[in-house]
Amino acid sequence: MALAIGPPSSARLSHIWLIVIAMVIGVVIAVPVARLVKMTAMPQLVAIFNGVGGGAAALVSITEFIGTDTKQVATYRS
Repeated sequence: MALAIGPPSSARLSHIWLIVIAMVIGVVIAVPVARLVKMTAMPQLVAIFNGVGGGAAALVSITEFIGTDTKQVATYRS
């Protein structure tokens, strides 16, 4: 996530603390779970991690859809 924000600028770095908090929360939750799971439960763990990633992608897309301010219709240019 830190690499995703690109080169530093004041607009991008204004919410860097949210990225850091998200990374810390992810590490605190995922590392103990991944280390304590039994090998026979590994497929279920992978499925849960994939589901969480899909949920995060859905939340980002919903947020971007709601936050879109444009009234223009997309056009195809050849």
